[in-house]
Amino acid sequence: MPSTPHRYKHSTFSRNKRMTPNTPTSAPKNPLRANTAFQRTAAALALNQLSDAMSLITITFMVIAMNGSPELASLVLFCCSFTAITAGIISGTIVDRMTPRRALILSCTTQTLGWVGVLALSMSGSRSIVALTLILVLLTAASQLDYPSEQKIIAATVPVTDLGRASAIGQARESAANLFGAPIAGFIAGISLHLLLAAQGLLNLVALAVVPSRRSIDQYRKAKNNSDDPAPGGSTVSATDSAAPETTSGILADFKDGWRRVLADKTLLAIAAVTGIANFATTGIPLTLIYYYQSAGFSALWVGVLMGAFGAGVLTGSTLVGFLTDRLALSTLGICAVGTIAAGQLAAVFIHPTFWATAVVFALAGVPLPAFNASIMAYVNATTDEAAIGRVHSALGVPVMALMPAATLAAGVLFGAWGAGTTLLFFAVFMMLSLVLMLVQPGLRTLPKLSELEDVNS
Repeated sequence: MPSTPHRYKHSTFSRNKRMTPNTPTSAPKNPLRANTAFQRTAAALALNQLSDAMSLITITFMVIAMNGSPELASLVLFCCSFTAITAGIISGTIVDRMTPRRALILSCTTQTLGWVGVLALSMSGSRSIVALTLILVLLTAASQLDYPSEQKIIAATVPVTDLGRASAIGQARESAANLFGAPIAGFIAGISLHLLLAAQGLLNLVALAVVPSRRSIDQYRKAKNNSDDPAPGGSTVSATDSAAPETTSGILADFKDGWRRVLADKTLLAIAAVTGIANFATTGIPLTLIYYYQSAGFSALWVGVLMGAFGAGVLTGSTLVGFLTDRLALSTLGICAVGTIAAGQLAAVFIHPTFWATAVVFALAGVPLPAFNASIMAYVNATTDEAAIGRVHSALGVPVMALMPAATLAAGVLFGAWGAGTTLLFFAVFMMLSLVLMLVQPGLRTLPKLSELEDVNS
């Protein structure tokens, strides 16, 4: 990694280059829409994320149907969550040692076969929770390959000026999946649990079918490289060669390299600290509100409305990311996003007894979140060489994932000891702390616009 926190260039992409029409090296008005490698990757991830969002309902209903115990359902869900955290730590390193396309194929195939296995288990009348848990753990682990694979394809095929829009599409997709996944699953489960299991397997199977081809990824990688730094004679280095993963070192060495890159770059280190602390707050506050409204006699439907309000805010905000990243510095986006979320969480301390006021504040607080996430992903993808993107994203994800169980535990313990108001204030303080870090860290406070970042993958 470079010694400076970010790199600038006056003209990121040449706009005077003659290009052949009807090829990926043309300059369409909407380059992301024309980029089939990106579009097919986004579609595959959308299908996988929708299936994943449906899993909470599926697993809960499946375990209760087999055993009738909500406690056991919680235990199975904990095993899946722990697996996701553990696998997420190493998934980026694995993707770096494979091509991202192969990693996506492995993920989609394993998830498809996993749901087929769960369906077969259900249809056989088996009541083996152990067998069910083993299958779910396997497909959960495989699903963790999706995110680093997507980021690696984006870094290889999307110009730096479009990274904000690419991140916005990812944010909108994830928000939509989370917003609609559970209701869809609940509706199908009301018809037939077997139909629900088959539907999830079908989603992953279709995702497998739309994974971009190697040729498509190579074409758009060449198009991106040609737009900036054409080789002598107008040729480019072979995309396949340039994307070949390094396999001479061990997987542990690659994992350490990801951490070394993060620790050596003060901006990446500051990003890890800010996102870790912010995620601790954004995990604990919704849980505290759920406990509060349940204890106040609100039905599960109204609790779902509250969580849906935040998701609707995120979905709305994702439509603005491309517009904002074209006009504002990444530092401005990050500070405004964290500040707005912190203000909303601090307001919840005082207004949480009023359900609809809290829902409105949650919706508003969700709007800037995509801009915050997009600014982080855009910086990492633009300033990290393609061969190491997976391991860097995994290293950055460790503090975020590590604090999630702590926030979950703290929300329940503190709510029982202090009540809602003090517990909400406790988490809001951490969100304010993340805002302070955004303001005092020079690397984050001075991040430029996307157009002023030099893309090391061009």
